[in-house]
Amino acid sequence: MKKIVTNFNTVLDCLRSINYINGGGCGIAALAMYRWLEANKYLTSNTKVVYLYRNYDKGLYDNNKQYIENGDGEINSCNHAVLFHYGNYIDCRGVLDKVVLNDYPFKQLIEEEILVESLNTDTWNSMFNREISIPFIEKMLGVDLSDIL
Repeated sequence: MKKIVTNFNTVLDCLRSINYINGGGCGIAALAMYRWLEANKYLTSNTKVVYLYRNYDKGLYDNNKQYIENGDGEINSCNHAVLFHYGNYIDCRGVLDKVVLNDYPFKQLIEEEILVESLNTDTWNSMFNREISIPFIEKMLGVDLSDIL
């Protein structure tokens, strides 16, 4: 796939321009960032997708923890999905500061395979239009998201 975007800041700008990217599309954005870094050989062994949860969704965190650790139940979405890269939590707005991170006391590292499985559930906010946005992300970033339904 031919990519148009050639640096990570432009990746963030592109993702940030999409309607409701943080209203149901944050997991897809995190996966797109991860795959862009991988394709451009910027991925480190410490780069991970991280699910963030607010206090009121500890039950969702516990559910996903059981699934990740034991395969029990079904994987779900989270309150917000971000990328952990070079010691920073990053979404399409950029590096999250400590004030924002304090709103999410529960964090889970998510492997790519589990992320894709989670993204293929109907638990994500439907405000984000996958039908329009996923092809746009693929074209602009030159990443393959065909495994996302």
